[in-house]
Amino acid sequence: MLVGTVTASLVLIAVYSWSHLAAAGVDASQARQTLADCETLIEGIRSLGKKPTKVLTQSNTDETIGEMVAESIDNAGLQASVLKSVKPAETERIGRSDYQNVKHRIIVERVTLRQILQVIRGLESREAGAPGDPEGSAETAGLRVRDLALTVNEASQPDRELWNAEAVLTQTVYSPTKR
Repeated sequence: MLVGTVTASLVLIAVYSWSHLAAAGVDASQARQTLADCETLIEGIRSLGKKPTKVLTQSNTDETIGEMVAESIDNAGLQASVLKSVKPAETERIGRSDYQNVKHRIIVERVTLRQILQVIRGLESREAGAPGDPEGSAETAGLRVRDLALTVNEASQPDRELWNAEAVLTQTVYSPTKR
């Protein structure tokens, strides 16, 4: 009887260990995929940082920036409700130069990292006419993401991480100082 009890205990331990090993294998596979996705996103972010800055003679209006952000969100396949705000932020002169960075702060919620990157790429490659140019022009809108803060959204699930993102968009504008 003791031998039967020991044998049954060993079989239960083996089954328990095997089930945990199988679950760990699934977790490891998901972690490898997540790592590969993150590495792809990191490379995309690095490539965006290497693009030259476009300089405009005038910044786009707040309304135009809002429209560009909304269009980029739509092009990324997201619902408009993920966009929580687009607000002008402080404008800063670049050193003692004749150039300024005009900033806008955007907030989006409940998006994946891939979707955030799609929105950023859409904004940075967006073509728009200069203000007062109804025909549009070949120059890009000159938007760049300078700051990006991410926080995990409370609706995240283990198999799908959702994030809240706050980004600062900048446009470099030629604005001569009076000397």
